[in-house]
Amino acid sequence: ALRSMGGSGARRAPAAAPERESRDGALRSLMHPAVIATTLMFLTLNIGGGAKMVWLPILCERLAQDGARLYGVFLALIAAGQTASALATGALRIRLDRLGIAIALFQGLAGASLLLIVLSPRLWIIAASMLLFGVFSAPLTVWAQTLRMQILPERLHGRAFALLRTIMQAGNPLGGMLGGALFPLIGLAPTVAASALLIGIPGLIGLALPALRPFKLAGLDPRSA
Repeated sequence: ALRSMGGSGARRAPAAAPERESRDGALRSLMHPAVIATTLMFLTLNIGGGAKMVWLPILCERLAQDGARLYGVFLALIAAGQTASALATGALRIRLDRLGIAIALFQGLAGASLLLIVLSPRLWIIAASMLLFGVFSAPLTVWAQTLRMQILPERLHGRAFALLRTIMQAGNPLGGMLGGALFPLIGLAPTVAASALLIGIPGLIGLALPALRPFKLAGLDPRSA
């Protein structure tokens, strides 16, 4: 799949050697440490998010007699947080070489927001957790796509983003299966904790990864995103 990325959309060079160099350069771009790191981080985030779609309806049923309505309220809070955060992200001016750290930090905070449910399962705390999860999760894709657009050759953007997105979105059904398997075995609170850790721990690891540190990304255009 990766070798087809340099295909028909690009202007063909007259000689085989330049074509091979172009293809190898494209592969090197896709294997950039920051691209690999953010892809794996988001894959695990989606696994945790897929598990969330299993335990959240169960939690709502346990919290209220009308669990379906409460579930809708929680989803609305997540959406409200995402909307507000996405609008704010457009107004922020973060240097491109700082985006790796911003992504890792916000993914860690997204996981931490769900851990609030385990620490204190009060209704208002869960509501705040849903809102915060939306706030911290919304900018991740925006920042990551901005970063990838600076790393990957322009001619590869469509196909490369489709490939990376397919890999990352595979985490949602995997997370659903994981959540469905864990809940009967370990119960609700540990399943929530496992989901939160799957989301947050990769972000904490990302904070320590050299691939996402500013000095590693300093070769990118330093203008604000």
